[in-house]
Amino acid sequence: MPSIEENAFQIARYMLENPEKDGQIEMRDSLKLSDSDFRIALKFLVDGNYCGTYGQFGSKDAGIRQKNLAKLQDFVNQVNRNRIVLSLDEERLMKFLFESSTPMSDSDQTMNTLGWEEKRYLNALEKLKLKKYIDIQYADDKPFDVWLTSHGREVFQNDFHLTNTSQSSDQAIDSSPLNLDDFVKVRNVINNYYFTGNTITGSAIGSHSKRTQKKQQESKVFISYSRDDLVIAEEIYQFLLSNNYNVWMDKHNLIPGQDWEAEIRKNIKSSDFFIACLSPRSVTKRGYVQKELKLGLLVLDQIPEDKIFFIPIRIEDCEMPESLSSRQWLDWSNADAKEKLLMALELNKKQ
Repeated sequence: MPSIEENAFQIARYMLENPEKDGQIEMRDSLKLSDSDFRIALKFLVDGNYCGTYGQFGSKDAGIRQKNLAKLQDFVNQVNRNRIVLSLDEERLMKFLFESSTPMSDSDQTMNTLGWEEKRYLNALEKLKLKKYIDIQYADDKPFDVWLTSHGREVFQNDFHLTNTSQSSDQAIDSSPLNLDDFVKVRNVINNYYFTGNTITGSAIGSHSKRTQKKQQESKVFISYSRDDLVIAEEIYQFLLSNNYNVWMDKHNLIPGQDWEAEIRKNIKSSDFFIACLSPRSVTKRGYVQKELKLGLLVLDQIPEDKIFFIPIRIEDCEMPESLSSRQWLDWSNADAKEKLLMALELNKKQ
């Protein structure tokens, strides 16, 4: 039976992934928690000052307010240290596949049952496939049948908690991907082996990897985001950090007592790259994020035209601001988004 902390973790993650949804009943039903489990876990979060509530519990107008997103994220990160890191959608899809009456699940039927549109379904599929928790049979280049792998079933049966097997498997999957420089180097080494008969040595690749890591650590990346988009911004931050980039994000780098506005301006100006996380909230909502975007564009005016500095990342469907219309943006929901981001960051070093 899930503990109070486990249920509170589910609620906290739901708040972070759905910042615009405040209804208690919708939240409880989406998480499939009983009234008592939901009430106790919610009280745990309220008592810990993670959020507040309004309305009478159980009524249609009961909701959540005063969400401390930074504190909620810290709580989720703490629990995730002993857990497989998955989104709510990924866990829900795995649960559906595990409880399915047939070994394979038809994609159209699965989407209808879950009430998901195709993009949401494909996003969850893609991530689970990458982690080797599911297998997919395609028809006409579209997912047709989907099923859990033996590893995926083991992960689900362990309530997504880390075991020796799952930990070693996840470490293999989540380790830093081969960056563009390393890929080219490996390919050249392999070609040299086949065409000249030379022997491949670990040092041929390893020494280059260390030089690349040093170059990356010298490249500073500033991340601009709306507070409502903290979860995705944090994902980008952790991804770049795992690829040895020097990443500046206010949540991690501001120190108590600092003039935060002055620090943000200083670090935008001193960065090699400016990443703008774009969503309906960041492009339309008033706030300091608008100042960050304008300052980023001012710095861009001083950068040579053949250099990449300002990288717009669309983390949710939104209308691109006119001031960014000439910039090629990156759609974070695409399967190759992370690879393209690394390519953009590496390109400056080749010019």
